[in-house]
Amino acid sequence: MSSLQPLREDEYQEGCGGLVNESSHRHPSPEKLITKEMIIRALERQNIKLQREADVLKVMTKQTHLHLNAHHVTHVGSVLPKLMQSLEVLYLYDNAISNMDDFTGLQSLTHLYLQNNNIERIQGLSGLRNLSKLYLQGNRISVVSGLQNLPSLEELHLSNQRLPPDSEGLSFDVQAMLSIAYTLRVIVASDCGITDMSAASLPPLPQLRKLDLSNNALEVIECLEVLVKSAPRLTSAELHGNPFCKGPTGSAQKYRDAMILLSDSLTCLDGEQITEQQRSFLLRLHIKKLKQQVSMDQADFRDVGACSTTNSNDRLLGSSQQGSQQFDAVPLEMPHRNVAVRSGFTASHSGNGRGPQHVHGRRGVLFPILDNESVPPVPPPGTRGRSPSIPSKTANITLGMEGVRIN
Repeated sequence: MSSLQPLREDEYQEGCGGLVNESSHRHPSPEKLITKEMIIRALERQNIKLQREADVLKVMTKQTHLHLNAHHVTHVGSVLPKLMQSLEVLYLYDNAISNMDDFTGLQSLTHLYLQNNNIERIQGLSGLRNLSKLYLQGNRISVVSGLQNLPSLEELHLSNQRLPPDSEGLSFDVQAMLSIAYTLRVIVASDCGITDMSAASLPPLPQLRKLDLSNNALEVIECLEVLVKSAPRLTSAELHGNPFCKGPTGSAQKYRDAMILLSDSLTCLDGEQITEQQRSFLLRLHIKKLKQQVSMDQADFRDVGACSTTNSNDRLLGSSQQGSQQFDAVPLEMPHRNVAVRSGFTASHSGNGRGPQHVHGRRGVLFPILDNESVPPVPPPGTRGRSPSIPSKTANITLGMEGVRIN
């Protein structure tokens, strides 16, 4: 049994220089399947002694690692699954494989290296219940699919897909990604032309630890908001080389700040460590800006109210000449925000009882409230020249896209 360990991605790149087997990609290769003789030669290169035919079968049955990289293989065939049922780590990078229909017999497989082949579609993996790491860099995959029934998959490597110039980049099949959402810890998909729409289609991946979407076509950081917020264990992210960090001076720092605020668990971004001091400073600054915005919004309310008090106190409080029914709702243009503001108000009904009603503040500003929401009684008309005795009340006002709700 071999004691060889699977290659890490950096070791693979160092060993083959990260180069694609150009000869197999430029010209179609004649069909070449994995044979018994090919396996024997590969085992001999791994310094495994094979003296008798009986030894060959015995060793093959127990062998856990096999190196068949750069053998011009086009199809796996049926010989390998029959002879090496204990195989756990299979190196098939730098070949000419285009069809992935031949892996289902390798039930013990945990690591599968298929970099730099001609694969256009992920398939033939269903039922590999022990597969934990899948390496598919440098192929021709346009849609990440075919990952169902892989309950142990933890790492998915997809970088440098060789797609046509007019391609929309690598995209993700939602159902395929959902099937591995609770096991996937690492996703590496740099240099694949991934767009905002494609990234936003990624479902929540709660076990995600490492994310690499560098050198793609991401233009807004918001496309990653759902993914990042749903990954409480995310510690490392690589996003450099995307348009959202290539803009005017300061854009890179702004996207970095945004990522730190999105994720409490992130400790390394684009190879640079995130310190607790940086995170604390950004949180304090963010809270300060929010408070300033709330204060500005309150001032806007007061200004709108002041504009409606240019006539007389009789009009403000509902005189017998004009009455409270003369007040109209003041349109409020507010950004979406959920903050509570304390404010006194004097309430009266407005409208015909259908749809949203309104209450007006002490300065005559009308705020929309929801149907069936209780408000103080309407002041009686005919109080000309004097203020009616209406109790004041302090309420919670929630700002939102639809106006102001008073609770």
